[in-house]
Amino acid sequence: MVKNESDFTDLDQRMDDFLSREAAIEQQRNEELAARRADGTPLGKFIVAQREKQGISLNELARRAGVDPSSVSHIERGETSNPPVATLRALAKGLGIPVAEIYAKAGVTKPSDLPTIEPYLRTKYGRELPAAARAEVAASFAAIAKKYGLDTDAANKNSS
Repeated sequence: MVKNESDFTDLDQRMDDFLSREAAIEQQRNEELAARRADGTPLGKFIVAQREKQGISLNELARRAGVDPSSVSHIERGETSNPPVATLRALAKGLGIPVAEIYAKAGVTKPSDLPTIEPYLRTKYGRELPAAARAEVAASFAAIAKKYGLDTDAANKNSS
């Protein structure tokens, strides 16, 4: 609670300090974004190079990949730091390159590098969940994946 005029002065000073720090942080963010746009990112440069090598436009890549052209543009310019994996897969398909190449440039772990569900269960539940139960869960997951059209074996092969 404000008791006298000096409290207002102190409050004003703290507010000015806060706003100055916020402005400096915002300026730093803008400078980093501008630098990223100027330099591009390894992923963005890679996509541009692949497009140019094939002689296709950004819009043509977007059409082939089935993604919005603005998404491709943002990725190429480094404005999207973590593009969705589905978008990366679509871009790889649109460029006709292995998914692993685009994942590597984006710093994404390939699905084939990820463990199956069994190590997770073993780690989380240890001896409390017997091996037979872990195998049952893995089989159930495989059935669910198949039901929804997810071929986990093919996904692992395509991403390597």
